[in-house]
Amino acid sequence: MPASVISSSTKSIVLQIEVSIDSGNMLNLEDSLQRALNEAGQLGTKELLGLFESPNKEPIVVNQQKWNYKGKVLKHYETLYGRIPLERSVYQGVRGGSTLAALDLRAGIIGSATPKFAKSIAWKYSQMPAPAVKEDFETNHQRTLSNSYIKHLSDRVGALIEDQQDTHYHLPPLKEPVETIAIGLDGTCMLLCEEGWREAMCGTLSLYSADGDRLHTIYTASSPEYGKQSFMSKLDEEIADLKRLYPNATYIGVADGARENWSYLKQHTSGQILDFYHASEYLAGAAEALFPTSKAKRHQWLEDRLHSLKNKRGAAKKIRNYSAPFI
Repeated sequence: MPASVISSSTKSIVLQIEVSIDSGNMLNLEDSLQRALNEAGQLGTKELLGLFESPNKEPIVVNQQKWNYKGKVLKHYETLYGRIPLERSVYQGVRGGSTLAALDLRAGIIGSATPKFAKSIAWKYSQMPAPAVKEDFETNHQRTLSNSYIKHLSDRVGALIEDQQDTHYHLPPLKEPVETIAIGLDGTCMLLCEEGWREAMCGTLSLYSADGDRLHTIYTASSPEYGKQSFMSKLDEEIADLKRLYPNATYIGVADGARENWSYLKQHTSGQILDFYHASEYLAGAAEALFPTSKAKRHQWLEDRLHSLKNKRGAAKKIRNYSAPFI
Protein backbone atom coordinates (compact mmCIF):
# COMPACT_ATOMS: atom_id res chain seq x y z
CA MET A 1 0.00 0.00 0.00
CA PRO A 2 1.28 3.52 -0.79
CA ALA A 3 0.30 4.73 2.71
CA SER A 4 0.10 3.26 6.19
CA VAL A 5 -0.46 4.30 9.79
CA ILE A 6 2.75 3.89 11.78
CA SER A 7 1.24 4.94 15.12
CA SER A 8 -1.88 6.61 16.42
CA SER A 9 -2.85 8.07 19.78
CA THR A 10 -4.95 10.87 21.21
CA LYS A 11 -1.87 13.11 20.91
CA SER A 12 -0.55 12.39 17.43
CA ILE A 13 -0.80 10.28 14.28
CA VAL A 14 2.25 9.14 12.35
CA LEU A 15 1.68 8.26 8.69
CA GLN A 16 4.03 6.81 6.13
CA ILE A 17 3.71 7.04 2.37
CA GLU A 18 5.49 5.24 -0.44
CA VAL A 19 5.63 6.88 -3.86
CA SER A 20 6.30 4.70 -6.87
CA ILE A 21 8.82 6.26 -9.25
CA ASP A 22 8.07 4.44 -12.48
CA SER A 23 8.23 7.34 -14.92
CA GLY A 24 10.56 10.18 -15.80
CA ASN A 25 7.57 12.42 -16.56
CA MET A 26 7.23 14.97 -13.76
CA LEU A 27 3.46 15.31 -14.16
CA ASN A 28 3.02 11.54 -13.81
CA LEU A 29 5.29 11.54 -10.76
CA GLU A 30 3.24 14.33 -9.16
CA ASP A 31 0.04 12.37 -9.85
CA SER A 32 1.58 9.34 -8.13
CA LEU A 33 2.54 11.50 -5.17
CA GLN A 34 -0.97 12.92 -4.92
CA ARG A 35 -2.51 9.43 -4.98
CA ALA A 36 -0.23 8.40 -2.11
CA LEU A 37 -1.04 11.58 -0.18
CA ASN A 38 -4.77 11.04 -0.74
CA GLU A 39 -4.50 7.52 0.65
CA ALA A 40 -2.58 8.86 3.64
CA GLY A 41 -5.25 11.51 4.05
CA GLN A 42 -7.96 8.86 4.11
CA LEU A 43 -6.11 6.83 6.73
CA GLY A 44 -5.37 9.91 8.83
CA THR A 45 -8.94 11.19 8.63
CA LYS A 46 -10.23 7.76 9.67
CA GLU A 47 -8.03 7.91 12.75
CA LEU A 48 -9.23 11.46 13.50
CA LEU A 49 -12.87 10.42 13.20
CA GLY A 50 -12.21 7.69 15.73
CA LEU A 51 -11.36 10.35 18.30
CA PHE A 52 -15.03 11.39 18.30
CA GLU A 53 -16.41 7.89 18.76
CA SER A 54 -18.00 6.91 22.08
CA PRO A 55 -15.48 4.95 24.17
CA ASN A 56 -18.12 2.61 25.62
CA LYS A 57 -21.70 1.43 25.21
CA GLU A 58 -23.18 3.75 27.81
CA PRO A 59 -26.31 5.80 26.91
CA ILE A 60 -25.82 9.38 25.77
CA VAL A 61 -27.99 12.48 26.23
CA VAL A 62 -28.83 14.64 23.21
CA ASN A 63 -31.30 17.54 23.35
CA GLN A 64 -32.25 16.52 26.90
CA GLN A 65 -33.25 13.06 25.67
CA LYS A 66 -31.65 9.75 26.58
CA TRP A 67 -30.36 7.63 23.70
CA ASN A 68 -29.37 3.98 24.15
CA TYR A 69 -26.55 2.17 22.40
CA LYS A 70 -27.79 -0.04 19.54
CA GLY A 71 -24.57 -1.35 18.04
CA LYS A 72 -22.20 -0.54 15.20
CA VAL A 73 -23.32 0.47 11.71
CA LEU A 74 -21.11 0.95 8.67
CA LYS A 75 -21.07 4.41 7.10
CA HIS A 76 -19.04 5.84 4.24
CA TYR A 77 -17.67 9.31 4.96
CA GLU A 78 -16.76 11.72 2.18
CA THR A 79 -13.46 13.58 2.66
CA LEU A 80 -11.11 15.76 0.62
CA TYR A 81 -8.97 12.67 0.06
CA GLY A 82 -11.63 10.10 -0.81
CA ARG A 83 -14.40 7.98 0.66
CA ILE A 84 -13.77 6.32 4.04
CA PRO A 85 -15.71 3.28 5.32
CA LEU A 86 -16.09 3.30 9.09
CA GLU A 87 -18.22 1.38 11.57
CA ARG A 88 -19.50 3.77 14.23
CA SER A 89 -21.82 3.48 17.19
CA VAL A 90 -25.47 4.38 16.73
CA TYR A 91 -28.06 5.23 19.39
CA GLN A 92 -31.83 5.20 19.59
CA GLY A 93 -34.30 7.05 21.80
CA VAL A 94 -36.23 5.22 24.50
CA ARG A 95 -39.36 5.36 22.33
CA GLY A 96 -37.65 3.85 19.31
CA GLY A 97 -37.70 5.56 15.95
CA SER A 98 -34.70 6.90 14.06
CA THR A 99 -31.13 6.46 15.26
CA LEU A 100 -28.25 8.89 15.52
CA ALA A 101 -24.47 8.58 15.61
CA ALA A 102 -22.66 10.42 18.39
CA LEU A 103 -19.55 10.56 16.20
CA ASP A 104 -21.42 12.52 13.51
CA LEU A 105 -22.68 15.05 16.03
CA ARG A 106 -19.37 15.52 17.80
CA ALA A 107 -17.28 15.74 14.61
CA GLY A 108 -19.69 18.10 12.85
CA ILE A 109 -20.45 15.71 9.98
CA ILE A 110 -22.77 17.24 7.37
CA GLY A 111 -24.70 14.39 5.80
CA SER A 112 -21.76 12.12 5.05
CA ALA A 113 -19.17 14.88 4.54
CA THR A 114 -16.44 15.87 6.96
CA PRO A 115 -16.39 19.59 7.87
CA LYS A 116 -13.28 20.40 5.80
CA PHE A 117 -14.67 18.67 2.72
CA ALA A 118 -18.07 20.36 3.09
CA LYS A 119 -16.42 23.76 3.56
CA SER A 120 -14.27 23.25 0.46
CA ILE A 121 -17.24 22.18 -1.67
CA ALA A 122 -19.39 25.11 -0.50
CA TRP A 123 -16.64 27.66 -1.09
CA LYS A 124 -15.91 26.42 -4.60
CA TYR A 125 -19.63 26.30 -5.43
CA SER A 126 -19.97 29.92 -4.29
CA GLN A 127 -17.32 30.88 -6.87
CA MET A 128 -18.31 28.75 -9.86
CA PRO A 129 -21.12 26.48 -11.13
CA ALA A 130 -21.39 22.83 -10.14
CA PRO A 131 -19.90 21.42 -13.40
CA ALA A 132 -16.78 23.57 -12.88
CA VAL A 133 -16.51 22.42 -9.24
CA LYS A 134 -16.85 18.83 -10.43
CA GLU A 135 -14.05 19.32 -12.98
CA ASP A 136 -11.86 21.04 -10.39
CA PHE A 137 -12.12 18.10 -7.98
CA GLU A 138 -11.43 15.58 -10.73
CA THR A 139 -8.43 17.50 -12.06
CA ASN A 140 -6.88 18.84 -8.87
CA HIS A 141 -8.01 16.43 -6.14
CA GLN A 142 -8.50 13.16 -8.04
CA ARG A 143 -12.04 13.03 -6.65
CA THR A 144 -15.13 12.22 -8.75
CA LEU A 145 -18.34 13.92 -7.59
CA SER A 146 -21.78 14.46 -9.13
CA ASN A 147 -23.26 17.88 -9.83
CA SER A 148 -26.27 17.10 -7.63
CA TYR A 149 -24.06 16.10 -4.68
CA ILE A 150 -22.09 19.36 -4.96
CA LYS A 151 -25.28 21.41 -4.98
CA HIS A 152 -27.06 19.54 -2.18
CA LEU A 153 -24.04 19.59 0.13
CA SER A 154 -23.55 23.32 -0.49
CA ASP A 155 -27.23 23.92 0.27
CA ARG A 156 -26.86 22.09 3.58
CA VAL A 157 -23.79 24.13 4.52
CA GLY A 158 -25.65 27.34 3.67
CA ALA A 159 -28.65 26.28 5.76
CA LEU A 160 -26.40 25.52 8.75
CA ILE A 161 -24.68 28.90 8.50
CA GLU A 162 -28.02 30.66 8.27
CA ASP A 163 -29.37 28.81 11.31
CA GLN A 164 -26.31 29.55 13.43
CA GLN A 165 -25.64 33.17 12.54
CA ASP A 166 -26.82 36.13 14.58
CA THR A 167 -29.67 37.47 12.47
CA HIS A 168 -29.83 40.78 14.33
CA TYR A 169 -28.05 43.48 12.35
CA HIS A 170 -26.19 46.05 14.42
CA LEU A 171 -26.25 49.48 12.83
CA PRO A 172 -23.06 51.56 12.83
CA PRO A 173 -23.08 55.04 14.39
CA LEU A 174 -24.97 57.47 12.13
CA LYS A 175 -23.96 61.12 11.71
CA GLU A 176 -27.53 62.49 11.49
CA PRO A 177 -30.99 61.52 12.75
CA VAL A 178 -32.98 59.10 10.57
CA GLU A 179 -36.01 60.77 9.02
CA THR A 180 -37.04 58.34 6.25
CA ILE A 181 -36.50 54.65 5.64
CA ALA A 182 -36.97 53.21 2.14
CA ILE A 183 -37.76 49.50 1.90
CA GLY A 184 -37.02 48.00 -1.50
CA LEU A 185 -37.36 44.48 -2.83
CA ASP A 186 -37.06 42.69 -6.14
CA GLY A 187 -36.68 39.17 -7.44
CA THR A 188 -35.79 37.15 -10.48
CA CYS A 189 -36.71 33.65 -11.55
CA MET A 190 -33.85 31.18 -11.97
CA LEU A 191 -33.97 27.78 -13.67
CA LEU A 192 -32.40 25.18 -11.39
CA CYS A 193 -31.28 21.80 -12.68
CA GLU A 194 -33.70 19.63 -10.71
CA GLU A 195 -36.22 21.89 -8.98
CA GLY A 196 -37.26 23.89 -12.06
CA TRP A 197 -37.94 27.61 -11.83
CA ARG A 198 -37.40 29.23 -8.44
CA GLU A 199 -37.36 32.87 -7.39
CA ALA A 200 -34.28 34.51 -5.88
CA MET A 201 -35.11 37.62 -3.83
CA CYS A 202 -33.13 40.57 -2.54
CA GLY A 203 -34.07 43.60 -0.50
CA THR A 204 -32.69 46.88 0.80
CA LEU A 205 -33.50 49.06 3.79
CA SER A 206 -32.03 52.52 3.26
CA LEU A 207 -31.90 55.14 6.00
CA TYR A 208 -32.11 58.83 5.01
CA SER A 209 -31.63 62.11 6.81
CA ALA A 210 -34.11 65.01 6.72
CA ASP A 211 -32.14 66.47 3.78
CA GLY A 212 -32.44 63.25 1.80
CA ASP A 213 -28.88 62.09 2.30
CA ARG A 214 -28.51 58.33 2.51
CA LEU A 215 -26.94 57.43 5.85
CA HIS A 216 -26.80 53.66 5.62
CA THR A 217 -28.26 50.68 3.74
CA ILE A 218 -28.97 47.18 5.01
CA TYR A 219 -28.92 44.48 2.33
CA THR A 220 -30.71 41.15 2.62
CA ALA A 221 -31.27 38.28 0.20
CA SER A 222 -32.33 34.67 -0.06
CA SER A 223 -31.28 31.80 -2.29
CA PRO A 224 -33.80 30.63 -4.94
CA GLU A 225 -36.87 29.06 -3.37
CA TYR A 226 -40.41 28.06 -4.15
CA GLY A 227 -42.36 31.11 -3.07
CA LYS A 228 -40.73 33.84 -1.00
CA GLN A 229 -41.36 32.70 2.55
CA SER A 230 -37.82 32.52 3.91
CA PHE A 231 -36.89 35.86 2.31
CA MET A 232 -40.03 37.60 3.56
CA SER A 233 -39.44 36.25 7.06
CA LYS A 234 -35.91 37.70 7.11
CA LEU A 235 -37.10 41.02 5.72
CA ASP A 236 -39.92 41.13 8.30
CA GLU A 237 -37.34 40.77 11.08
CA GLU A 238 -35.15 43.54 9.68
CA ILE A 239 -38.13 45.90 9.34
CA ALA A 240 -39.32 45.11 12.86
CA ASP A 241 -35.85 45.88 14.26
CA LEU A 242 -35.76 49.23 12.45
CA LYS A 243 -39.24 50.18 13.60
CA ARG A 244 -38.22 49.54 17.18
CA LEU A 245 -35.22 51.82 16.70
CA TYR A 246 -36.97 54.49 14.59
CA PRO A 247 -40.71 54.40 15.38
CA ASN A 248 -41.26 57.98 14.18
CA ALA A 249 -39.50 57.64 10.80
CA THR A 250 -41.48 57.71 7.55
CA TYR A 251 -41.41 54.33 5.84
CA ILE A 252 -41.60 54.26 2.03
CA GLY A 253 -41.81 51.18 -0.21
CA VAL A 254 -39.80 51.02 -3.44
CA ALA A 255 -40.35 48.23 -5.98
CA ASP A 256 -41.31 47.35 -9.53
CA GLY A 257 -44.88 46.99 -10.72
CA ALA A 258 -45.44 43.42 -9.46
CA ARG A 259 -48.68 43.24 -7.48
CA GLU A 260 -47.32 40.90 -4.79
CA ASN A 261 -44.51 43.36 -4.01
CA TRP A 262 -47.00 46.19 -3.45
CA SER A 263 -49.19 43.93 -1.29
CA TYR A 264 -46.23 43.20 0.93
CA LEU A 265 -44.94 46.77 1.14
CA LYS A 266 -48.35 48.24 2.00
CA GLN A 267 -48.23 46.33 5.29
CA HIS A 268 -45.02 48.10 6.34
CA THR A 269 -45.00 51.50 4.64
CA SER A 270 -47.15 54.62 4.42
CA GLY A 271 -46.42 55.17 0.73
CA GLN A 272 -45.08 53.22 -2.24
CA ILE A 273 -42.96 54.38 -5.19
CA LEU A 274 -42.13 52.70 -8.48
CA ASP A 275 -38.35 52.52 -8.64
CA PHE A 276 -36.58 54.65 -11.24
CA TYR A 277 -34.99 51.70 -13.07
CA HIS A 278 -38.31 50.01 -13.83
CA ALA A 279 -39.98 53.33 -14.63
CA SER A 280 -37.19 53.87 -17.17
CA GLU A 281 -37.93 50.49 -18.73
CA TYR A 282 -41.63 51.31 -19.11
CA LEU A 283 -40.86 54.73 -20.61
CA ALA A 284 -38.42 53.16 -23.04
CA GLY A 285 -41.22 50.92 -24.24
CA ALA A 286 -43.49 53.94 -24.66
CA ALA A 287 -40.77 55.77 -26.62
CA GLU A 288 -40.44 52.78 -28.94
CA ALA A 289 -44.18 52.81 -29.59
CA LEU A 290 -44.36 56.59 -30.15
CA PHE A 291 -41.34 56.86 -32.43
CA PRO A 292 -40.83 53.48 -34.08
CA THR A 293 -38.96 54.89 -37.07
CA SER A 294 -36.87 57.68 -35.56
CA LYS A 295 -34.11 56.71 -33.18
CA ALA A 296 -33.12 60.34 -32.61
CA LYS A 297 -36.64 61.45 -31.61
CA ARG A 298 -37.08 58.35 -29.47
CA HIS A 299 -33.82 59.01 -27.64
CA GLN A 300 -34.58 62.72 -27.10
CA TRP A 301 -38.14 62.05 -25.89
CA LEU A 302 -36.91 59.43 -23.43
CA GLU A 303 -33.99 61.55 -22.23
CA ASP A 304 -36.23 64.56 -21.51
CA ARG A 305 -38.80 62.57 -19.59
CA LEU A 306 -36.31 60.62 -17.54
CA HIS A 307 -34.59 63.85 -16.53
CA SER A 308 -37.91 65.41 -15.50
CA LEU A 309 -39.04 62.26 -13.74
CA LYS A 310 -35.93 62.27 -11.60
CA ASN A 311 -35.63 65.99 -10.94
CA LYS A 312 -39.06 67.69 -11.15
CA ARG A 313 -41.93 67.34 -8.74
CA GLY A 314 -45.17 66.15 -10.34
CA ALA A 315 -43.46 64.92 -13.50
CA ALA A 316 -44.87 61.38 -13.22
CA LYS A 317 -48.50 62.54 -13.56
CA LYS A 318 -47.72 64.81 -16.51
CA ILE A 319 -45.78 62.09 -18.30
CA ARG A 320 -48.64 59.67 -17.81
CA ASN A 321 -51.02 62.22 -19.38
CA TYR A 322 -49.06 62.73 -22.58
CA SER A 323 -51.54 65.26 -23.99
CA ALA A 324 -50.81 67.73 -21.18
CA PRO A 325 -48.24 70.47 -21.78
CA PHE A 326 -44.85 69.06 -20.81
CA ILE A 327 -42.77 70.56 -18.04
